[in-house]
Amino acid sequence: MKFRSNNCVAVYLPDLKKAEAFYSAVMNFRLAAKSPTQLDYDTGKFSLCIHKSPKFRPPIPSFTVVNLAAARQRLESNGCEILEEAANGLYFKDPLGIVYHVVAD
Repeated sequence: MKFRSNNCVAVYLPDLKKAEAFYSAVMNFRLAAKSPTQLDYDTGKFSLCIHKSPKFRPPIPSFTVVNLAAARQRLESNGCEILEEAANGLYFKDPLGIVYHVVAD
């Protein structure tokens, strides 16, 4: 099982208008995609994916795996806590308390 970093870092914020004003005007990132619940910015080396959320979450790096079920099993058997799961990905907390996102390739 191999986890490979992908080019996405996710941030969860309650105010997308404020986020768009800051990341577009102040940071001068290129807005690659926009929906009512998400902003995707091209920052150069990685994409910054801003999701609308009722509460703030710190930045979450994303990794890609070939087999999500096998990844989940490996993570759980090594002390990780699965926080959320969907058909194509999951969020987990490692034994050190850091949250990551894993998506199926």
